[in-house]
Amino acid sequence: MKLTLEQIESITLGAVRVWEQADSVWFSRFTPEQMDMYRIKSEHYIRRAHATAGIQFAFRTNSTRLSLRIRPTLGSSWEQFVMEIHKDGKPLGEIESKPEGWLLGFSGEFALGEGEKLITVYFPWPVGIRVEEFSLDDGATIIPVRPSKKLLMYGDSITQGYIAQHPSMRYGVKLAEFLDAEENNRAIGGELFHASLADLEEPVKPDYITIAYGTNDWHSTTQAPFREESQGFIRKISQKNPQAQIFVLTPVWRKDWQAEMPFGPFEDVEKCIREACQGLSNVQIIRGFDFVPKDESYFADLRLHPNEKGFACYAESLCKEIGKVLRGE
Repeated sequence: MKLTLEQIESITLGAVRVWEQADSVWFSRFTPEQMDMYRIKSEHYIRRAHATAGIQFAFRTNSTRLSLRIRPTLGSSWEQFVMEIHKDGKPLGEIESKPEGWLLGFSGEFALGEGEKLITVYFPWPVGIRVEEFSLDDGATIIPVRPSKKLLMYGDSITQGYIAQHPSMRYGVKLAEFLDAEENNRAIGGELFHASLADLEEPVKPDYITIAYGTNDWHSTTQAPFREESQGFIRKISQKNPQAQIFVLTPVWRKDWQAEMPFGPFEDVEKCIREACQGLSNVQIIRGFDFVPKDESYFADLRLHPNEKGFACYAESLCKEIGKVLRGE
C-alpha cells in the first residue's frame, strides 16, 4: 500500500509545509516568506534552509514491513547523510548515502515484525529529502503520533545538527523527547542573530523556544551590531510568544575561544546576551560554555562542532538545566 500525500502529511512532524510535486512528496521547515528572506541573504543560507533537520515521521502501525524510496537535495556543504528508522524507540535500520545514489535516489526495505509498533523515521539534517514512495502492507493501520507540546528552535549549525552522523543523536531530538514536544527546527548553519527573522510570521505557536546564536557572531561581527541584533531578536520573540517559556543558550566552548577577535573576548558574547534578556519574564538564560567537555575527542571537527559523544553531553546538560527551571529550582 503506497501512502497518499494526506497520509504522509498526517504522520509528519517538524514541517510547516508538506506538498506533492513531480511525483514526489516534499517537506519544508520554513515558510515561503522565511525562505525568501534567506534567499535574499545568502546562497549558503538558502541551501541550508532546504535541509530537513528536525523533520520526522511518527506513527503506530501493524504493518510487517516498510518500504521507502527517497531522493536527496543539497542542504549544506555535506552530501553524506543517514535517514534512520526506529521501532519502539530503538534503531531498526537506516538508508545511508552513497555517491552513486545522488542521481538515482536511495531506497530501503525494512521488516517490522508482527503486532502494533511505534515507528519513527528521522530525516537527515545536512540534506533535503523528497519521498518518491512510502509503502506499508495493504490494509495496514496508520495512527499518527504527536507529542503534547511544541518546541521551536532557533540557532546555527550546532542546532541544525552539524556534525552528528545519525540525526537521532542531535541535541534537538533529545530535548524534544525530554519535553514531550514536537521539534520545529529553524536553525541554519553559519547563522547569526538577525532581528529580521523575528519579524516574519511564524505558524507554530510553541510551548517552548530555544535560541542559540553567538559563536558565529563572535567570529564575524563586532559588539555594537551584535547588541542591536541580539536584543532586537530576543525581545521580539519574547513579545510575540507570551505563552512560551523561552530559553536563551549561550555558546558552547570552542577550541579558539581565547583568540583575539574584533568583537572582543569570547566571554563578552554571553555578557551581551544577558543584557539583551534583562527584564523579560518569560526568558531564561542557560550557560552553554560547559555543556561539552573541553576535549577535542568530543568534537567532530576537533574544535567547534560536537560529535555524537559531544551531542550526548550537550543534550544531557541542557535537559538537566531546563528541568531545573521547569521545576522552579
